[in-house]
Amino acid sequence: MKPQPLAGKNTADPAAGRTETAPRPRGGEGTPDVPVFGAGEGERWSGRLQEAVSGFVDRPREAVAEADEVFAELAGRVTEALAEQRRVLRSGWEEPAGEPDTERLRVALQSYREASERLLKL
Repeated sequence: MKPQPLAGKNTADPAAGRTETAPRPRGGEGTPDVPVFGAGEGERWSGRLQEAVSGFVDRPREAVAEADEVFAELAGRVTEALAEQRRVLRSGWEEPAGEPDTERLRVALQSYREASERLLKL
């Protein structure tokens, strides 16, 4: 499973076998990328969940406990990614030395709207 950005531009190079995502520069259009899962993380959790399902017949209670643990870890990772997304969004408009210009605020509002709409579709 490849890292899935919450939003933004994918900088993957399929020819080189790389799947990277990078935040867009401050003031750019759209919402910056914040990957939810790093390389291999999705496969690891998927494998653990599959093992839990496969072991249900012989160890039902342990299988459900493992599925619960996987779910809790996934929820925590999503929470971390959302906190990072918010940090990146805020950095686009919060100015320690004064008020940002209207264009920067417009882009920030658009980015918040895009990110929020993605959340509403979960």
